[in-house]
Formats: sequence, structure tokens, C-alpha cells
Amino acid sequence: MSFQNVRMFGYLLQTASNDFFNRVHKSLQPFNITPIQLGILQRLWQEDGITQKELALFLLKDQTNLGKMIDKLEEVGYIIREKHPTDRRAYLIYLTEQGRKIEEELTTILIELNHHLLNGLTDDEVSIFHKALETIIKNSHK
Repeated sequence: MSFQNVRMFGYLLQTASNDFFNRVHKSLQPFNITPIQLGILQRLWQEDGITQKELALFLLKDQTNLGKMIDKLEEVGYIIREKHPTDRRAYLIYLTEQGRKIEEELTTILIELNHHLLNGLTDDEVSIFHKALETIIKNSHK
């Protein structure tokens, strides 16, 4: 791969990421959450009642920074924290009823956004692209 192609690849990846992030951010504004906070909610929709450490590992984020995002989700009423029954230093994070109620609407918004952005790609191309992105992310954390 030539230097020009490497440079173009990085530019295209960054541009696509920025465009996607900006569209997601705009779609989330009525809910008072950011894309990273959406990631927290999505993880809790999969498994409610997990620790901040588990969330940080899943999202590949620092626990301290994640704590600030959790604070904001708690302020808007989407989650609550409860003391961990066996670890006095940890809290379990749970969805509130309000946090559960927005799952369907946010999922619909994301599905529509993905359809819009991936329009023109075949299922096979999307699958290959997804695997390639996972590999890039995995390689970047080595």
C-alpha cells in the first residue's frame, strides 16, 4: 500500500467516523445524551446491574471519565447506582424505568441512521466492512 493510499484511508475513516458521530449526536440531543452515554445505555439494555469497571472495559474507556458520563445519565433520570452487595468500593448501575422506556425509540433511530449511511452497500460489503473495523480497533489496542 502506498503512502498516498495510507493517508487517504485515514482521511476516509476519520471523515466517515466524524459524519456518523455528528449525525448520532444530533439525533440524541432530544434525549439529553451523548453517543458515549448511548453506549452505556446499550450495554445496560443487554445486562442491567453491572459495575462501572465492567462498563469501562466494554466501552474501552477510563473509569474516571466514564464516571462523569454516568453522573450525567443519573442526573437526567436514565440510571441509578446502588451499592455492590459484596464490594464496598463498587456500585452496580441499573436502568430506571425511564431508561428502559427510551430503548425502543433510540434503537429505531439508530437502525434508520445505519440504513441511511450504509445505503448502496450489499449485506456482504457491510459484513466485510464491520469485520475490518473490528480488526482495526483490535489492532489499535495492542
